[in-house]
Amino acid sequence: MECLDSLHAVYESLKLDILRKRDLELLVVLLCNIANFLGEESYLDHYVRDFPGLSKKFGMDMTSCSREIPPSLFRWLENCLQHGSSVANIDDLPSLICKDGSPVVSWARKIVSFYSLLSGAKRIGKKLSTGVYCNIAMGSHCTHEEHTVLAMVGGNFGLQQLDSLPSAVNPSASDQDLQQA
Repeated sequence: MECLDSLHAVYESLKLDILRKRDLELLVVLLCNIANFLGEESYLDHYVRDFPGLSKKFGMDMTSCSREIPPSLFRWLENCLQHGSSVANIDDLPSLICKDGSPVVSWARKIVSFYSLLSGAKRIGKKLSTGVYCNIAMGSHCTHEEHTVLAMVGGNFGLQQLDSLPSAVNPSASDQDLQQA
């Protein structure tokens, strides 16, 4: 189960980078096999919802309803935007993302930290009140947006990285991009 949880965190992180779509497609097949072997229908259901073509291979009925819900970064981001980071369910974040020494999910950790700061998370040392580590560049800020920009600078997150985000997550995506998504 630890392997599934760790690989699931990588999967969720890869979903936040449009340039890693091929890696995501390869990883999801492995994750489906592991979830199927472990009898973790909720995880299998999660992957099949993202890649419906896998439903035939794994004998999933798309109307099945899972009892347990695996962590989902998109669900956390949506809740964070709608209700604020203090209300967003921390269980929607894969636990590996909240660990500082996990470079394999650093992309997702950065995105979560930016959204946390945008929605008013407080900084407690190197960690935010949402439980995620964040490097913030030195500088003054008066707004949540300015604080987020300092975090982006501290995380070496520029325009190239911003362009790698899916349009649903990218705050600079045009309305036309969002309508096509």
